[in-house]
Amino acid sequence: MESNLYQLLTEYGYSEDKIRKMSIRFPLIYSYSELNIESTIAFFIEKGYSENEIQTMFVKCPSLLSFSNYNLDKKRDYLKGKGYSEKQINRMTVLVPSIYSFSEEYMEEKRNYLLKKGYSEDNINKMTIKLPAIYGLSEENIEGKRNYFLEKGYSEIEINKMTINFPQLYGLSKEKIDEKRNYLLKKGYSEEEINRMTVGLSPLYGYSVENIESKRECLKECGYSEDEINRITINLPAIYALSGENISRKIWHFNLLGMNDLILRDTLKLMQSVELTYARSCFLVSQGYSLEENTFRLLFLNAKSFEQKFGFTKEDVIKLYPYDEYEENLILGDYIEKTKSKKKFC
Repeated sequence: MESNLYQLLTEYGYSEDKIRKMSIRFPLIYSYSELNIESTIAFFIEKGYSENEIQTMFVKCPSLLSFSNYNLDKKRDYLKGKGYSEKQINRMTVLVPSIYSFSEEYMEEKRNYLLKKGYSEDNINKMTIKLPAIYGLSEENIEGKRNYFLEKGYSEIEINKMTINFPQLYGLSKEKIDEKRNYLLKKGYSEEEINRMTVGLSPLYGYSVENIESKRECLKECGYSEDEINRITINLPAIYALSGENISRKIWHFNLLGMNDLILRDTLKLMQSVELTYARSCFLVSQGYSLEENTFRLLFLNAKSFEQKFGFTKEDVIKLYPYDEYEENLILGDYIEKTKSKKKFC
């Protein structure tokens, strides 16, 4: 029987190491018939899982082979009733296949607990799609993490906002979070500023120090001091989520237009894509506008206001002046050459 099962799993592409791990985690695997195992594999294929995904699930949770197709379907029906799509259920259970082993009563209790903490049904779904392991966390674990954040000065509402956007916070150890906070304190941020930044960009707690340092180095190369970098990132922590190239491109273009001071005064302007800023710069110059301080606001009008004023949509302008062709487009280059003596450039 054991050798027959080994041969069957080998035919399905399982390596010797994977079969060994499965048998260690679930010795009873050898008590199930080949027909039973083939039926379970066929069930998951029919539900849209790939062969690799099925292998991943069985190696993580080989006890899945002991569940009847009826019970597996029942669990899927429960999750669909909670608003998850078939695709979302598949993704969640590949990451945490033990979800199939949780009783509906247990999952209902976990959802009710989270509802009492102020999350909506949609919030719970959003969090568990990103981090399905939440279903496996104890209430004590979740409560402990929430109390930790309360002690750090966050409100209940802020904790919910952070964990909806980045539910992985519930999976990070307090030690890891403390390490990140201590690093940021050494960079000159206050406790309150760290809280403000992480409410706006909760994944910051998950970024490596190397990642954060690379973004700070990029801003230094653009001419900003440590204090200015802190000021910029407090106002717009999302900068830490951008690539170094993206940061450089945006700042380079602003500085080219003499808008280097604007980044410190109104950092949120960096939220606009460089493609749109560049295209609107070219468009305004082509329409006879001088890009001075009092007209910079036109670069950042919302799409509806810009279209009402000029009759061009965001897409129209970007198509007219594609950023990837800026070297071939002399409109802005000629303008800058003619006016650079009148402007302050960094």
